[in-house]
Amino acid sequence: MLRNLSNKSNLNLDALAHRILTQERITTQEHLEITSALLRDYQLTTEMRQDLNLIFEQIQEKRISIVD
Repeated sequence: MLRNLSNKSNLNLDALAHRILTQERITTQEHLEITSALLRDYQLTTEMRQDLNLIFEQIQEKRISIVD
């Protein structure tokens, strides 16, 4: 059951990361979600970790805007 929940979470996180990278915008709530996901670090694939790190890099470079 726990594995099934984490798979769903990874799918949701993957869709969220894809949307953020595509639209180049992130809300403060989404920022909190991806930060929490990295800190929890449960069963994140290398690809997902790279996508999340890319989002943080692009925020620092001001290529992704944080909106409320």
